[in-house]
Amino acid sequence: MLNIWRLQLLVQLEKLGTMRLVAEVMLVSPATVSTQLRVLENETNTVLLEKVGRNVELTIAGQKLVKQVTPILNQLESVTNEIEDSSQRIQGTVRIVAFSSALQTIVIPAASQIKKQHPQINMTLTEMEPDQSMPALDSHQFDIAVIAYFGAENLGVNNDYKLIKLGTDHLQVLVGKDSPLSDNEDISINELKNQHWILEPQNAYLAGAVHKLCNNAGFKPNVLGICQSYTTLQKAVSCNLAVGILPTLAITEPLTQIKLLNFKPTTVRHIYLVIRKPQMSVRAIQVMVQAIQEQAARVFLPAER
Repeated sequence: MLNIWRLQLLVQLEKLGTMRLVAEVMLVSPATVSTQLRVLENETNTVLLEKVGRNVELTIAGQKLVKQVTPILNQLESVTNEIEDSSQRIQGTVRIVAFSSALQTIVIPAASQIKKQHPQINMTLTEMEPDQSMPALDSHQFDIAVIAYFGAENLGVNNDYKLIKLGTDHLQVLVGKDSPLSDNEDISINELKNQHWILEPQNAYLAGAVHKLCNNAGFKPNVLGICQSYTTLQKAVSCNLAVGILPTLAITEPLTQIKLLNFKPTTVRHIYLVIRKPQMSVRAIQVMVQAIQEQAARVFLPAER
C-alpha cells in the first residue's frame, strides 16, 4: 500500500514546484522531502521525478499519479471526518494555522473558549506565514487557515474553498518618541527614505510588502536590523534605533516610547478564514469557525470588517 504522507509530498511538489517550498509547507527538511519521494518511486516502481536544469519536475507518470491520488486523499479525509463526527458529542481534532498576530489575538482566545465549552475537541495551533498556509491547507495538513493579503492582490483560492472575511487592518509606521518624525500624525513612504529600518527576514510576507513599497518609491530600505519577533522590532524603535512598519493587529505591546503614525496612502490588509468545503460539515470545525468569527468581531471594529 502506498504511503499517504509521501503521496501528499508529491502532490505538493506538483503545486509548489520546488522541494524547498514543499519542505517549508510540510514542516520538514528538503532532504527529507527528497528521500521520501525516492522511497515513493521505489514503492511505485516508477520514475516520478526528473532533473530539469537545477530543478526537479514531475514526469508524465508523476503528473498522472498526482491526478489519480488527489480525489482519493480528499475521500480519505471525508471518511475520517465522518468517523470522528459520528458521536452524539462534539469531538474530534481541529488543526488551525494562522499568521502570528492573528494567532495571538484571534485564534488563541477562540481556542481557549472552545476548550471550556467542548473539552472533547482537540486542537493543534500552528504559526505560519500566509503564503505558506494555503499550500499547507491544500495538502490537508490543516482544517482551518487564517490568512491575510494586502490591497487588491488575488488570493488564488478556487471553488474547493470557502472564504470568510474576518476583518481588515492597515499599516502603521512606528517611530521613537524622541525621533523628529514623531511630530507627524501621517507619513508617506517617501518621507522614510533616509531612515534606518528594522524589519523581519525578507522571506516573511510583511517584510516583502515593505520592500515592495520602498521599491515602488524608488529606493531600498537602509536595514539596520533583522528580527523574528514584533516585540524585538518595537524595542528597537522605542530605543530610537530605527523605524518600523506593522499592521495594527500586530501592535500589542505598551507603546510608552513609540509614536504611531498613519501610513499614507492607507494600505489595507484583508484577513480571511479559509476552509475546504467538505470540512464545513464537521461539527467540531463548525464550532471552531464560529468561535473565530466571534473573536474577530470583538477584535475588529464594525466599520473595519
